[in-house]
Amino acid sequence: MFGIGEVAALTAAFLWSTSSLLWREVKLSAGAMNLSKNVFGLLLMLAHLAVLTSFTDQLAFTASPSSIVFLVISGLIGVAIGDTFFLRSLQILGPRIALMIATTSPVFSVLLGRVYLKEQLLLIVVAGILLTIAGLFIVLTDGAATQEAPNLYPGKIAAGIWFGIAGALCQSVGGVLSRVGSQDCSGLEAAIYRVTVGMVVLFVYYSISGKLLTTVRSILRWHVIKLLFPATVIGTWMGIWLCQVAYKNSDVAIAQTLLSTCPLFAIPIIWIYDRRRLSARALIGTLIAVAGIILVVKYSS
Repeated sequence: MFGIGEVAALTAAFLWSTSSLLWREVKLSAGAMNLSKNVFGLLLMLAHLAVLTSFTDQLAFTASPSSIVFLVISGLIGVAIGDTFFLRSLQILGPRIALMIATTSPVFSVLLGRVYLKEQLLLIVVAGILLTIAGLFIVLTDGAATQEAPNLYPGKIAAGIWFGIAGALCQSVGGVLSRVGSQDCSGLEAAIYRVTVGMVVLFVYYSISGKLLTTVRSILRWHVIKLLFPATVIGTWMGIWLCQVAYKNSDVAIAQTLLSTCPLFAIPIIWIYDRRRLSARALIGTLIAVAGIILVVKYSS
């Protein structure tokens, strides 16, 4: 029977799938989307923390200096870089395929553990990795998959795949650093540090490039904000918060497995939203890839 942790994980996966439909419609570059996401997300998280500490005895900030260092590096790699790569992949490939690639981050975590920590790979984990690769190959070689691209900021399919893979790798590294850094603080506090770093890094980048004013003006348009704000509420704030609830109230392996079901939620959402059915090839490939991810998460934890 599902408890609060499992329900939170599935809800987060559903919200991330839903918010991706909004992100793909935003007429901004991937970097500008990430910047705006971090600004709005930080404001919402700070308000959440203020309300939480007002009604409880919980301290607002408890992270030690060493933990903050880990969280800062995590924000740089996972949020500033990783999220920008993911959003660019989303723009090129569409939400379902971009989410499929993004949820392969556990595969990178396992491989990094094998290389740097000399961890042994179980045969079933290797099988899961191969299933994931096979599922992705089936989907990405399906000609109908290109019809899901938003085409607001089009790019080559190969570029979208590489952006997705790079984003998944960055988010994997960022996630590992985040887990280390959040040992002595709440998940909400950890998220605040990470999002703040992502925001600051992108502000600095656009300032140095001389594009900050133009970027801010492009964000502060009603037709952009009406998509940006709900996407941030659904995906960045509620999604991350529910993710932390899942980790706290259920086994980590179970939470990660349920969070990896984003592509499955994307299938009916895209069907309803776009009135577009997937080909049998795309559906089979998605199921194979998700099954592989679940095997990797379950037997490597």
